[in-house]
Amino acid sequence: MIKNYFRTALGGFLRNKLFTLINISGLSIGISASLAIYCIIQFDFNFDNFYPESNRIYRVVSNLGSATGGVRGPLPEAARVMVSGLDASAPFLLLTNLRSITLLFHHLRGNLPWC
Repeated sequence: MIKNYFRTALGGFLRNKLFTLINISGLSIGISASLAIYCIIQFDFNFDNFYPESNRIYRVVSNLGSATGGVRGPLPEAARVMVSGLDASAPFLLLTNLRSITLLFHHLRGNLPWC
């Protein structure tokens, strides 16, 4: 019985070659796009999850001339002085761009003076 279903489907595919090509290419593009989106979302949500309190870690980035999205060098010290509720900050320096700095903010909840 299932052999007849495959034979009928194959016959339809061979009679309508253009529509078969369009449908198979659309299906493959759709599956590839959904797989790429899944991989991107999986990467974004699994970032820094190995820390015990990963929901308390924040990264400060900017788009002012830095290729990596980092911030300028004086910001960690200024944040330590000006921001209340900051437990720790850590610079994250890349070898390709030594100006990239990452700050780890803990329990800010809107206490930033520039907000």
